[in-house]
Amino acid sequence: MKLKIKQEQMVVNDEQENGTDEITKTNDEKISSSNVQVTDDDKEKGNFKNFKISKQTIKKLKDRNVNFLFPVQAQSYNHIHEQKDCLVQAYTGTGKTLAFSIPIVELLQNDTSVKLTRGRPPRVLALAPTRELTKQISDDFQSIVTDMSVVTIYGGKKYEDQENSIRNGCDIIVATPGRLKDIIDKKRLDLSKIKHVILDEVDRMLDMGFIDDVEEILGHMFKSKQEVKPQFVVFSATMPNWVLKTTTKYMTKDYVTVDLVKGNAQKTSSNVEHLAVACTYQDRAGVINSLVQIYSSNSLDGRAIVFCETKKEADELSVSHDIKAEAHVLHGDIPQDKRELVLRKFREGKYRLLITTDVAARGLDIPEVDLVLVTAPPKDVEAYIHRSGRTGRAGAQGKCICLYKSNQQRDLRRVEVEAGIQFTRIEPPGTADLLTASSADAVKALDSVTDAAKAHFRDAAEKILATCDAADALAAALACISGTTSIVPRSLFTKKENHTTYMFSVTDEMKGAGLVFTMLRKVFGEDFDAKGKCSQIGFTKDYKSAVFDIPSELDEILQEKWKDSPRMQMKAITEMPLLDDASRYGSGGGFGGGGGGGRGFSSRGGYGSSRGGGNSGNRNSSNACFKCNKEGHKSFECPEANGAGRSGGNGCFKCGKEGHKSFDCPDAKGSGGRGQSNGGGGCFNCGKDGHKSFDCPEPKKGRPSFGGGSRGGGGMKRSFNGNHENGHSTGETTSKKIKFDDNDD
Repeated sequence: MKLKIKQEQMVVNDEQENGTDEITKTNDEKISSSNVQVTDDDKEKGNFKNFKISKQTIKKLKDRNVNFLFPVQAQSYNHIHEQKDCLVQAYTGTGKTLAFSIPIVELLQNDTSVKLTRGRPPRVLALAPTRELTKQISDDFQSIVTDMSVVTIYGGKKYEDQENSIRNGCDIIVATPGRLKDIIDKKRLDLSKIKHVILDEVDRMLDMGFIDDVEEILGHMFKSKQEVKPQFVVFSATMPNWVLKTTTKYMTKDYVTVDLVKGNAQKTSSNVEHLAVACTYQDRAGVINSLVQIYSSNSLDGRAIVFCETKKEADELSVSHDIKAEAHVLHGDIPQDKRELVLRKFREGKYRLLITTDVAARGLDIPEVDLVLVTAPPKDVEAYIHRSGRTGRAGAQGKCICLYKSNQQRDLRRVEVEAGIQFTRIEPPGTADLLTASSADAVKALDSVTDAAKAHFRDAAEKILATCDAADALAAALACISGTTSIVPRSLFTKKENHTTYMFSVTDEMKGAGLVFTMLRKVFGEDFDAKGKCSQIGFTKDYKSAVFDIPSELDEILQEKWKDSPRMQMKAITEMPLLDDASRYGSGGGFGGGGGGGRGFSSRGGYGSSRGGGNSGNRNSSNACFKCNKEGHKSFECPEANGAGRSGGNGCFKCGKEGHKSFDCPDAKGSGGRGQSNGGGGCFNCGKDGHKSFDCPEPKKGRPSFGGGSRGGGGMKRSFNGNHENGHSTGETTSKKIKFDDNDD
């Protein structure tokens, strides 16, 4: 089945739920109507001839390219047309607005007892939580009525204009609770003739704090001794128990329930693919820019919406230099006329990116929105359901990408469980991905150039071709169109510009970042600020590889000086390996969570009991040297030892002498060292002099227990693989892991 999305007209905030589709039947395949699969059988059940719909209404619907009723409309039409109280639950984007507007309009037009005179009171009241949704409902009513008046009431507009519309006489009022209550309190509206009451998105309405206003408004129409009560119809995407309890007290006992959600564990649109990207707060603008460029580039008409948790965050992102696409912001502090202008231009495609709060989570139907970005997993899962529902509408496919920080993984999993979905974890796009997307967009842009425009540039093109290779000239033109006149290196890991991503691998399991820092200092010198240059490090799940970034200007030095060994390898990578999420972005206690036993390097946790953390506290209370507890120097440069260091002296912690570091120690005595001296200063793998253990040409093998056994006279032993092949244990403490200290020298 082929879908062709067609925009009927550019109307601010209108949500023509299934009125933007032109469905061309080419075969018997199933098509998708957002959250439900519309089969040929569904289309036959939704055939207009099966319902009491007038010819003039059918003509108006077909003019909007609505050729049949979608399931929610077909299943609820007769109940509403028969004026039964109804409770309808259906996913967002399935056509709920037309589901009640079509039968209500038919009832009004068939009521010949009412004369359309000036000053007549309304017969229909529809309440919705947001200005955008009221405007959309009003537009849907307006598109199918004949000789009837529809008045929209919401905040941000002048009272007198709305009150004048009421005084002139109207048949349908669509309103937000707050503004309607004000007008009722001023006695500017007669609700005595209301025959039909509709609450749309009732869960959101009551959740936003409108419950008191709604009940007060309903109290004017539903009275205890009233013989004939108005028809009460409730529509919502979700139906929590507290919403059900609040609404059903106004319904008759024989009210009808239409549930298109029952039995479906997934509460979001089946047309939406759910992705998740790990991202720090500081990097979110750049990541958003790259995601928009990649995932909203299927066509030049693509749109993207970014949902933020706060107005402040939306304002910050809208002015960020990292976001290249023209973006506009929308939230509650934006004046109503500006909001309508922003939405109209977004709908018309004047710009592709809308940055907003939940003000646009409902009542916004733009089929061209092919991407929704959520800056954090929302605490309210229903909020995610409605945000993701802004894409994948009217049969189109869409993507919703949720950004998350390392400490938000639990929130992300909660959304998965409660929404019945599964996020696909992806990496932020790299430079190669962005260039591919840019070139594809540039090629598509060529098709939009008219012959008249080409004629103006033909002379210039011929001059260029006379002096340049045709392919080079076209490639340069495409680069200019895409805005990529130069390529800036960008890391795969943190996405920072002018940074290169490297992977350091060992044959043993790493316990932290210390070994990475040690190897970098070996290449760049002891004064190299390894922690500053590599502020973030991620580990693979087996902890045998670490991924980190360094400034690209250091690439040549690193690649020249670093030499792989059988035990250690380091290389620049073009594709990210699968990383352990818990290790990627440190906060507080480091990559592994700090003092709770993690592998991180920001805080070591307890020193007396374990390396990665424990219960003994940090080695000192500041960033000072851990030997003398003074600031201004590192431990291996300590001019005085106070007994708190590794060796009890101020020199090498192996031999206690000054003038060299431990890994250059020519005379390992084992008296103050790590418990690894074998009586000589050679490699502790093979016992030979002339090289260090990590450069040892011989394969790893079992090693005898070395003398000294402790770090400075008491504490944790450094353990090695047992020599079970030789028939004996390597010592008192045996482990499968080599434990490296965060500041290994």
